[in-house]
Amino acid sequence: VPDSRVRVNRCRGRLSRIACVAALLYSVNLWAAESKPSEFEVKAAFLSNFARFVEWPEGTEQDTLRICIVGVDPFGNAFQTVLGRSPGSQPVHVDHLTVDNVLEGSCHILFVSSSETRKLGEILRRTRSAPMLTVSDVDGFAKAGGMVGFIIRKNKIRFQINPSAATQAGLRLSAKLLRLAEIVEDEGG
Repeated sequence: VPDSRVRVNRCRGRLSRIACVAALLYSVNLWAAESKPSEFEVKAAFLSNFARFVEWPEGTEQDTLRICIVGVDPFGNAFQTVLGRSPGSQPVHVDHLTVDNVLEGSCHILFVSSSETRKLGEILRRTRSAPMLTVSDVDGFAKAGGMVGFIIRKNKIRFQINPSAATQAGLRLSAKLLRLAEIVEDEGG
């Protein structure tokens, strides 16, 4: 009997991991039956779901997911649309920052808008060791030292992850998330 409980618990563990990955993929494709989501609705769904697969350092507030946007906000009302269609998820607060106050937002996830491409090096230097997941759709973002870069593959939004950038900031990324990503390293090494 003890062996069967161990097997059941192992199975539940595997099933919960599979369910987590399926939930991420499902939420990104949430609207397929209703309507085609916009590019930034898909990206907003990814951002709000990335938090499920990241472990922040001890002492980081976990009650509300804080997503901050640096630069021109390309999302419009995409977060309201996404969050309205995914009941039971963690409350999300979206804030807007400038390059000068990028470390003042207490963000879990920092999205760097393409409007800040020229300031990308400065933003990445400022946030290098800050415990926030840096994400962008700027070309080459993850290779430049960002953590997650959105890319387009076969007309679908995918993402690259730079695990060493996350580790440097004290973040632990789930193996489940890493399996879904294209892994890259900094251009410098």
